[in-house]
Amino acid sequence: MREKERLKEIITILKDSNLIRGITPEKLYNTLSKLGPTFIKIGQIMSSRYDILPKEYCDELSKLRSNVSPMSFSKIKEILEDEFGNIYDVFSDIDEKSLGSASIAQVHKATLVNGDKVVVKVQRENIYETMSMDIKLIKKAINILHLNSIIKVMDLTEAIDEMFNVAKEEMNFEIEASHLEEFAENNKDIVYIGAPKVYRSLVTKRVLVMEYVDGIKLDEKDKLLSYGYDLEEIGLKLANNYIKQAIDDGFFHADPHLDNILIRDGKIIYLDLGMMGRLSARNKSLLKNCMKAIVKNDIYEIERTLVSMSNSKYEIDHTKLRIDIEQILDKNATTNINDINTMEFINSMFNMLRKHNLKLDRNITMLIRGIGVIEGSLESVSPNINLFMVLSNKIREESISELMSKDTISKAGRDILSLGSSLPKIPNELLNLITDINRGETKFDIEMTNSDRQIDKLESMLHQIIIGVLDAALLLGASMVESEILRNIYFIAAFILSLWLIIKMLVDYFHKGM
Repeated sequence: MREKERLKEIITILKDSNLIRGITPEKLYNTLSKLGPTFIKIGQIMSSRYDILPKEYCDELSKLRSNVSPMSFSKIKEILEDEFGNIYDVFSDIDEKSLGSASIAQVHKATLVNGDKVVVKVQRENIYETMSMDIKLIKKAINILHLNSIIKVMDLTEAIDEMFNVAKEEMNFEIEASHLEEFAENNKDIVYIGAPKVYRSLVTKRVLVMEYVDGIKLDEKDKLLSYGYDLEEIGLKLANNYIKQAIDDGFFHADPHLDNILIRDGKIIYLDLGMMGRLSARNKSLLKNCMKAIVKNDIYEIERTLVSMSNSKYEIDHTKLRIDIEQILDKNATTNINDINTMEFINSMFNMLRKHNLKLDRNITMLIRGIGVIEGSLESVSPNINLFMVLSNKIREESISELMSKDTISKAGRDILSLGSSLPKIPNELLNLITDINRGETKFDIEMTNSDRQIDKLESMLHQIIIGVLDAALLLGASMVESEILRNIYFIAAFILSLWLIIKMLVDYFHKGM
């Protein structure tokens, strides 16, 4: 009976929202707010899906972050007692007033019996069962109201399934505890980055106990300055680290908004690591290649990597796709890299991908949304720093480092030595062939008159062919390598070999003349 009542409630809210007459960002926000915690969470996750929803929808749904009624403290105590028994055997004190209330959990400040100040994150009662039922019912409501045929912005059923999968992972606090530990391990050698310590013995699927962080928010500029912090330094370190999370670690904070980042004791502390993104080795490599291609303005490589990172149910018009990429790049061609609007650039890319029915991998989309969020955070603390600028610098530094690395230089040396030892054998082998012909040891199914003269001509012709082939091969190799060092080496080798072969031809010529 409960399911029928809830389905009736959902359908009534959807009808009252007038979604069948068209959807707007405000309508979607109001509808999800009225539907309760399940759909508020779905809306929060959808706010990161710039590939599914236009920017104005994502911006509106991001307001759902703080639109959840708190649980009573008596309910909090009841859940804690279910997990730990007598809570005062664990905590000497728990603040009744919550630090924050979200769709899945609520957090309270507490003190352990050993005196440590901690934060206790408590999952809402029956949230998994409630969300599971709501998801099933909303899909029924979508079918009953034929919303997928009316709303063209996205496939609602597919989007809701995907969002619920993300929410299910967030509902397991043991996973979030693992996220915190992995993040700390990835950044252990970076003195200016940190995350709350996890109290592993006090972690369950429904409760997470971690270190309390008393820090300064990024938008509290006056307070940061009064403590002697350099705002530009904070912004630069924040940008550099976020790029490291994505490009180097492939494990990144998916929601780095102002409330989730604090400054404490000279460190940038990330909070709320429930929603983390993870890139596969393949996608990490493709993303890095795509970013390099954007910096180099390489349209063909951008198109290749975007298609490789995407899924499409339709045939791709590669020519039109490259034209659209070129238009986006041309728009920023004359703009100073420090002045490029990162989110505007990202939104242009997403609109283009939607136009061509290309859907990026979910984790890449989460990262791009995270980049947008971190840009907003940077705007609050140091507007002169943007991720595009920092990313471009990182790519250039990596390119130089790769060129100067021992492996690259030694590989180039091995290639040249191999080339040097192999190429001289070619004319000798050909001369041996000619000698064999002259001796009659090699037979052709042709008859030659005046064989000595013909062999001389053949030898001369073969020398010319050798020069042409070698020069063409080396010049072709030079045009195909990315490394400037290797390119120059190929050019020098081509010049030396050409000169050497010409001299040998002249020597042979004068020798025969004598």
